Amino acid sequence: MAPVFYRLMMIVILAFLTDQCRGRNPFWFRPTPKPFQHVPTENETATKLVTNFFRIPLSYLSQIGRSKRQVTQEDIVVILDRSGSIGDCNYEKAKQALKTMLDIASEIGYDNRYAAVTFASHATTDFTFVANPDAGIKIKNLPYIRGATNTQAALQEAKRVFEDPSSGKRPGIKKIAFLITDGQSNVDPWKTIPNANLLRASGVEIFVVAVGDYKTGISEIVEIASPDRKYHVFRVADMNGFLDVTNLAFKLVAPKKYAALTPHKQLYSLEPFSLNHLKVSPRILPYAYIHYIDLIALKCVIRRFDSLIKLHHHHKSVVFKLVLINAGRTCHPCQLKQSKFGIKLLSCTKGKHVDLRYAAVTFSNSATVNFNFLPDYFAAVEMNRITRPGGGTNTYAALVKATE
Repeated sequence: MAPVFYRLMMIVILAFLTDQCRGRNPFWFRPTPKPFQHVPTENETATKLVTNFFRIPLSYLSQIGRSKRQVTQEDIVVILDRSGSIGDCNYEKAKQALKTMLDIASEIGYDNRYAAVTFASHATTDFTFVANPDAGIKIKNLPYIRGATNTQAALQEAKRVFEDPSSGKRPGIKKIAFLITDGQSNVDPWKTIPNANLLRASGVEIFVVAVGDYKTGISEIVEIASPDRKYHVFRVADMNGFLDVTNLAFKLVAPKKYAALTPHKQLYSLEPFSLNHLKVSPRILPYAYIHYIDLIALKCVIRRFDSLIKLHHHHKSVVFKLVLINAGRTCHPCQLKQSKFGIKLLSCTKGKHVDLRYAAVTFSNSATVNFNFLPDYFAAVEMNRITRPGGGTNTYAALVKATE
């Protein structure tokens, strides 16, 4: 009798599974909500950030700084992923983007306090609630300690910070968690959604920045966020995209200050200055943006560093290459390191019967010739000695210096 019963049970279960798989997803599969299957444009996400996270109607943007508005107070825990997949350079970009967000809140007139939880294999409270600019300084100094992706521990730690009476939290103030992550959790992942539910149940509103294309894992990210999730999930293609989004949001909120912080000279009408004798090198560095129009428009201010230019000048089998490197404050030290490493890689790849000679010009407020045309090995040695003075981004001076 028992074997017959078990056989009948197996038939019922198989029939159920077959029905589940016919024309619709099986019960164990959580489909990605359609609004989150693609990455919106950076302008769309910047607008969404301003209207949903900062709660500023677009119709009010022109009135910021000119009309009185009830002061908004929020206690915000920033939850920042520092797992191995982030990388040190992207981690620096995430911190810069967060600093821009703090500046936006200050520009609007918010009275916010911030705490930070970072996570990899474990979660750590890096600092408890402080106001800007102290919070911005502390965010800048957050260390990068790589590891796995223990999102559930970070959510649990954020809840502890909100509940800790010694954390500097303010009674009766709106509580927000702002999570930035580039991947699905891989340490006790079954705890991630329950811990997110507990955090929301304690009165915390959760916003999430999902960094990357997320072929898998976006469903988990969406479920972490507060409903209505289309207002609480921000998708960006990469950390550069997140940095761009925050810059665009700052531009929406404070266009005049944004323009003052990103000065540049248009080179389209520079006469008699001519670039006809300069030719963009066909060899594209893995770390460089070669498009010359991008350099002229100073997209490199946001997008990373510089351009490689090849002087259209040959003497027998000698080829001269001039490297322009942005060494201003918009180029983080790790980006400068990448550019130097890329140039060193290029200098190690000789063409057949070609003698390559390199020179380098760095530019910030002004331009400096770091070294004149040297053979590849000596150029690589000199490249290591290049420093980052900081300052502005005077690309015009660099191009003029290149023609001297």
